[in-house]
Amino acid sequence: MYNLNPVLNDLISEHKELLEIVAKFDVALTDFKTAKYILNDDTNQIFNQFFNYLDNEILPHNKKEERFLFPLLNERMLETGEHGLDNITAVDLMEDDHVKFVQLGSLVFNFLGLAARLPDGHSRYLVLDIAYHNGKELAELLRLHVFREDNTIFPLAQKLLTKEELDSINEKLTHVSAT
Repeated sequence: MYNLNPVLNDLISEHKELLEIVAKFDVALTDFKTAKYILNDDTNQIFNQFFNYLDNEILPHNKKEERFLFPLLNERMLETGEHGLDNITAVDLMEDDHVKFVQLGSLVFNFLGLAARLPDGHSRYLVLDIAYHNGKELAELLRLHVFREDNTIFPLAQKLLTKEELDSINEKLTHVSAT
């Protein structure tokens, strides 16, 4: 695809695993709706896997990007004119997506839990339908976000950041991972 610095390739590799988990989650959501929102063991296991992955892998991945890559990349984008009105850059959009992941993930998780506690079948169905639609939105947002980072953000980082800056980011990430 692109000849990217190893730190960027590592982030892309993490995205590949994410996309596999998201694909399973998306299918499980469809199966859940098809089953009229009756939860079976397989769907429950996939939901659990997804939410554990969200907490333990996606959020830490996002923090790495936000802490080590995005600030410097945003600075370079502003310096080189890679921004829109009010100095909004693609980095700002990616960080907004990170917030939306947390919001949508929380909604889906909490609505699934809430629905199990509702005695009224109609209310339970409505809450689960909202959870379904928010889950579908989350899955699509994650796929789109990965596409944007892999095909726009990371190639821009390769172009705008020096080898030394990218190597320094990689060193910092390696140090954080080791602790």
